[in-house]
Amino acid sequence: MSCEELGAAFEETGAVAVGQVGSAAARLMDQRTLVDFGADWMARNRHGADADVAGP
Repeated sequence: MSCEELGAAFEETGAVAVGQVGSAAARLMDQRTLVDFGADWMARNRHGADADVAGP
């Protein structure tokens, strides 16, 4: 499990808008949607020692 995998999975949902903020590339998304997705994704994809780190 990695942050890169989680981010890629979230982007695949279509919930990410890619654009410019000033001269920087930016990814814009609803934060509640992101957090809910991340919590669900981690619960499904956590393995071994990673599973022991999570709280209730």
